[in-house]
Amino acid sequence: MAQIQAIGSPVSQLLAGAGISLSPAGGVGVQTVSGTGMALIADQLLVAPAASISFTNIPQTFKHLMLYMSGRSDRAAVPLAQISGTFNGDGAAHYTFNGFNAGAVAGGTAFEAGLLTAATATASWADSNKLWIFDYASTTFFKTFLGEEMSVDGTNNTGGSTRGNWQSTAAITSIGLTFAGASNAIAGSRFTLYGLL
Repeated sequence: MAQIQAIGSPVSQLLAGAGISLSPAGGVGVQTVSGTGMALIADQLLVAPAASISFTNIPQTFKHLMLYMSGRSDRAAVPLAQISGTFNGDGAAHYTFNGFNAGAVAGGTAFEAGLLTAATATASWADSNKLWIFDYASTTFFKTFLGEEMSVDGTNNTGGSTRGNWQSTAAITSIGLTFAGASNAIAGSRFTLYGLL
């Protein structure tokens, strides 16, 4: 772990959670920041097609969540299939986001969490997605999320982002994922949830 010297609390606030240990300079006390890291919560590697993915009973002991999603969909006649997400099984119009495909959406019944390569894409190519869910255990504010996607289909390599919020102050205890066009994520697709310390 790197160590630096700092002279006041603004620096310690700036570096909080950055995995940097602060030590006093010239006798001025500075907050010590513990290292950061990730802890595996659940890993789902599909051995058969699945129409939905669920992460339930999410521990409330982390600061943030990070969800990695990679794989393909069996959706026919298109190169990509949207991954839709919900929190705590809430399918009401409580999601506002700007997604990869959907553009700006207010009052959505789910949010665009990512994309999977679909049936018309070249065989063996898969999409990769990363979704951060911030301050998920808090009961003070609406929950915010930010995602990145990399789409590769054998011809095109593209990327995009999604961002938005779930208009609820409830702590997130579950995440549900479904796939556009009533499709499935195929065997070999992987969905991995981490807690950020």
